[in-house]
Amino acid sequence: MFSIFVIYAASYSYYSGGSEALRFTGIMLTACAFYIIMIGLIFSSSVNVSKASRDIVCVLNDAVQREDDLIIKRKLLCFSQHMLYRQPILRSLFYAFDWKTLFKMGGFVVTYLVILFQFDDISES
Repeated sequence: MFSIFVIYAASYSYYSGGSEALRFTGIMLTACAFYIIMIGLIFSSSVNVSKASRDIVCVLNDAVQREDDLIIKRKLLCFSQHMLYRQPILRSLFYAFDWKTLFKMGGFVVTYLVILFQFDDISES
């Protein structure tokens, strides 16, 4: 929601002109860039978590193949299957940070900006 406000306010102030408006536009676009970088870091961390879980499964399978004790072998196999079927993911309260969420967020921002620009055109005429 913050990025929508930043993009709309920056574009509105840029088209209104003036040196203060241009300074405001620069500040807002810098804040938006910082926000996008932070979101990108969160999503890249999520990708790293899922890659690490696949690596853990491979290491556990190698350990199962090399283990001679039957009890430890069963426990490693159980843990390996648990990691394979319930992979750890980075989550917030309501959604997981994955590529589907990122594309939904992008679609939401674009749709809302289109609506804002349409109402801005109506209010000027």
